[in-house]
Amino acid sequence: MTAEGKARLVAALKRRWAAKKRAAKKATAVAPVEVAPAFATTPAATPVKRKPRFTPEGRKRLAEAMKRRWAVKRAGSAVKKAGRKKTA
Repeated sequence: MTAEGKARLVAALKRRWAAKKRAAKKATAVAPVEVAPAFATTPAATPVKRKPRFTPEGRKRLAEAMKRRWAVKRAGSAVKKAGRKKTA
């Protein structure tokens, strides 16, 4: 690389770093905050009631299915552990 090429590269890097610093400073600058009046002019919004995702029956069926799944998994891992032999 020529000396001129190195100088152009250094200048470009310095411009890029300066731009990043300006952007970071701008991002961290404190924006003026509007102060709300002491009294509210609009009524508070009522919270939206969520629809239940599972019925009690569905929740019970899911719990039973998960218990069966983990029982099978535990039984399978116990068989694997018993089937292993140490070779020395």
